[in-house]
Amino acid sequence: MSSPREVKEISPDVYWVGVRNWERKFFDKLVPLPEGTTYNAYLFQGSDNSKTSF
Repeated sequence: MSSPREVKEISPDVYWVGVRNWERKFFDKLVPLPEGTTYNAYLFQGSDNSKTSF
């Protein structure tokens, strides 16, 4: 993968955690991916830090 992981706050206490992979050219050797792909996860952080979901 050509890009490091990224973390971006998309709303208060909600974060996108992911990686952009510009080098992946095809999905299942069939569907072209001219702009690469991303691997995504989301972090939801509770107000008291005991209710956090990933």
